[in-house]
Amino acid sequence: MLYQFPIDGVLGKQFKVTSPFGWRTHPTSGKKSHHNGVDLWASANVYNEAFAKGVVIYAGPSKLKKADGSVGGFGHHVMIRHNIDTHLYVSVYAHMVEGTIKVKKGDRVTAGTVLGRMGSSGDVTGKHLHFEIYKGKNYQWSANGSRFIDPIPFIKALIAKQKLIDSAHLETPEPVAKPAVVVPTPVKKVVK
Repeated sequence: MLYQFPIDGVLGKQFKVTSPFGWRTHPTSGKKSHHNGVDLWASANVYNEAFAKGVVIYAGPSKLKKADGSVGGFGHHVMIRHNIDTHLYVSVYAHMVEGTIKVKKGDRVTAGTVLGRMGSSGDVTGKHLHFEIYKGKNYQWSANGSRFIDPIPFIKALIAKQKLIDSAHLETPEPVAKPAVVVPTPVKKVVK
């Protein structure tokens, strides 16, 4: 499979969206801001996985710190650069459990590669995966969502496109020769 959701299972069954893409009141600051990704939650201890093939461009703790000195921002997170249909994207997998990241900068990954376990590191109110897709080569945070893509419909569209491509006939089968139908020619009577 070339594309998948960043958590195994069925969206709405094994995991769900707890905060969608778009404008919202930020849960930790209380201010209106653009949510550049989606927050996904699962009750089980689940692993976050790459949604598509790419190259890891960052894996580790956020440089931002909370007032108490602990890791802030995205917490322990991974960023992957993807080339999809000649366009570059960066996906972000944030708030992982410290010490569970399984990849390092420069690693090549495919859809489904385990990145780390869903957690609550950084600026959060509870365990979840904050997942973003940024259109461009180099990730740059935006206060208004500029260059960010709503990940759920984007991944659904990529999966649907791949299913259509996979279902197309790769070669035209040879035609089956039909037996010739012989139509009898009427016989004329000759009268003498």
